[in-house]
Amino acid sequence: MNAPVEFAFVNARLRALLNELWEPARVHRSLRDGCGGSATATADMTTVYTPLVRWYVTLVEGGTATREVLLAFVRLAELGNLKLLWRAAVRSRRLPLACWRPLGPLATIFPSDATISLHALVTRLAGTPYSALAVETERSHGNDLLAAELALDGWALAALHDSAVRLPARERRARALVEAWLREREVDLLRRAAGSYGIEAAFAVSLTRVLRRECDRASLIALAAWEPRDGRPFELPSALRRAGGSGGDWRSLISALGRARARLCRRALLGYPFQAAPIVAGILLREAQACAELSLAAGGAYPGGRSALPFAAGLVALGG
Repeated sequence: MNAPVEFAFVNARLRALLNELWEPARVHRSLRDGCGGSATATADMTTVYTPLVRWYVTLVEGGTATREVLLAFVRLAELGNLKLLWRAAVRSRRLPLACWRPLGPLATIFPSDATISLHALVTRLAGTPYSALAVETERSHGNDLLAAELALDGWALAALHDSAVRLPARERRARALVEAWLREREVDLLRRAAGSYGIEAAFAVSLTRVLRRECDRASLIALAAWEPRDGRPFELPSALRRAGGSGGDWRSLISALGRARARLCRRALLGYPFQAAPIVAGILLREAQACAELSLAAGGAYPGGRSALPFAAGLVALGG
């Protein structure tokens, strides 16, 4: 199948799927009400991920040009499952099945892989996409759970970055969409490094790809080391400002980057259809919807957390 015919085929499927996306007005109503109504407030991993996996299966089967990028996004979702297995093994606890992301035919690891020791888990991961990663992470970080999780995040982000780099030269817009998403996730990684995990800022910076290419290392380390209580201003590298970043703290910066990414997605959906960009844009918006469903469900279950809903990544991206 030649490229125009392939894109015509998958684009027809994408247009049908796009009818399932939430409109910004629905997001605004949900935020005004404090949760998404009874259906969304009771969303769980199965109800959220089953339709999302259907999108992935449909689009992966529809064309070769975007398959590697789409599967890299799936591996990012599965990384959450790997973290569950890793935490359970390190802490010798039962696997929290309610947090497991069911990825259907795209899954490569399963709840049955849970073990009572980290080394046994690493052994069981042989033959999966995470085999070498698990061996290296155990060797480098052992039972240091926070450092291991950052290393796992860094691997998954690097894999997605590399899949975007391998897109054909003509797919500049699709590559820009992936980089916008990566930029946002890498900023969140820097935020967690010092503020939440107490990890050295330089180590977190070493795990980034897009930010290291766009920004000088010293400014990134200073950003990663920033905390609200240390009295320093929240100074953004100029490259982050050009990408749409703004604000005086982590939350406002990540929200601004999420809105910038959503604008890129919507422009891509209105652009030339016979390319990878609309497919990547559609899956990014559908991922945002899944994130929004889970955030609204948490807001419904834990009313004390409703004040954070306007800053939830999925709701920011869908809210316009």
